[in-house]
Amino acid sequence: MHPQAEKLIAQLDESRARIQAVLDRFQPGQEIYPGWTKREFIAHVAGWDDGTILAITDFVEGRPPKETPARKGIDFYNAHSVETRVEMDLDHIVREWEFNRKALKDLLAKVADDKFGIQFQFPWQERGDIHHIVRIMIHHEHEHAEELEKMISD
Repeated sequence: MHPQAEKLIAQLDESRARIQAVLDRFQPGQEIYPGWTKREFIAHVAGWDDGTILAITDFVEGRPPKETPARKGIDFYNAHSVETRVEMDLDHIVREWEFNRKALKDLLAKVADDKFGIQFQFPWQERGDIHHIVRIMIHHEHEHAEELEKMISD
């Protein structure tokens, strides 16, 4: 396993533990963001992990990036991630959230060393390398955790 992958996996575990700890303090039906309860919030994060997995997989397998809803903008993709899971109950979404994170970590562990440092296109049109896209996901969770921690403390 590439040393960067090891570090990224540890950071993914840390950010997930932080967001999980703060989410545990919210009731299932409690509004977290306007129109979003835990269910919608977790669907949102699961969707971004899913998009990241698809982008990295396409890159390492040498395929062109797939056309995804993220290309229409982050807000559009956020809504899409929630809407595509509207029929799922909270338990199902949590299982997907956990599955997607494990899949992302497993993927990182298997990426060939020569793929790290090579730029590719992210679902939302930005370009960067594997480290960069995963750091965005880590930052995303920490950013939400900070917002939710502030909500609880207010």
